[in-house]
Amino acid sequence: MISEIKRFSADFEAMHGYCLEFMPLAVSALISEAQQTGQSIHEICNNKFSNFKEGLNQINLNTSQTVFKVGRLTVDNPAEELKNWVARSTEIASLYKK
Repeated sequence: MISEIKRFSADFEAMHGYCLEFMPLAVSALISEAQQTGQSIHEICNNKFSNFKEGLNQINLNTSQTVFKVGRLTVDNPAEELKNWVARSTEIASLYKK
């Protein structure tokens, strides 16, 4: 199942230009969810991260960041974490514009 997570990450990067690095607790959470629901890792990741491109584009505009570490919180609540990432990147960008 770890290879499926790596494949999803590689596919996401090829499609969108952003690398999602899944941290160990995120990997464990995804594997656990796959085992509990019977869904494939790809299905789960697609559902959780399909709307990330727009937010990651905004972060990239603010900070030039292209690599994003996905932790357990991001797996558990992807929309909320992405919103937090965008807010932090906006704060960072405003500090450099002063």
